[in-house]
Amino acid sequence: MSTNTSLMESLHAANPKWKESLETGHQVIDRQHRELLGKIDALLMACSQGKGKEEVGRMMVFLNAYVQYHFEEEEKFQRWNEFPALVAHKGQHDTLLSMLRDLEKQFQEDGGTIAVLANSLKLTYFWLKEHIFKADQDMVQYARSRGKVRH
Repeated sequence: MSTNTSLMESLHAANPKWKESLETGHQVIDRQHRELLGKIDALLMACSQGKGKEEVGRMMVFLNAYVQYHFEEEEKFQRWNEFPALVAHKGQHDTLLSMLRDLEKQFQEDGGTIAVLANSLKLTYFWLKEHIFKADQDMVQYARSRGKVRH
């Protein structure tokens, strides 16, 4: 088994799964987060099977549709809750959008190369680790403290 395959299998096995503690209480946002986790899992599975280059294109199509609607929903939820960190949270959304645009440009120029695949994994893990597992949880904790979790 190659080192790359072993690495991908390890990443796939360690891929975070949906758990109740990640729920925002907002059905649309929670469904979208679960869907993103599923897509990341599919990308890792494809990588472990040597099909990651093909999956990157599908991930790009998904992310383009996902970010537009998802970020809008989160920001509406934050405005509804009068979330004091809305500007900073939106800044993270803008950073993620910029990273996605850079990745799209690289994908259009280079195709499904190993570098594009690696950058796709880097982007999606940043999204999980820094945004869903941290920033979104801050948003949820604030909403819960105000008793305004559902929207």
